[in-house]
Amino acid sequence: MDTLHYEVENGLWKLLESLEKKRDEGSWVTRASDNIEDYHPE
Repeated sequence: MDTLHYEVENGLWKLLESLEKKRDEGSWVTRASDNIEDYHPE
């Protein structure tokens, strides 16, 4: 159980770091979309 707890915690920290990086770079998407082009425009 402790191993799972640490895996989840580490995953959440990585997610937080990724979101902060997107915020700082200005590449933050403020809504969810089914259209992949909304996230990776050509």
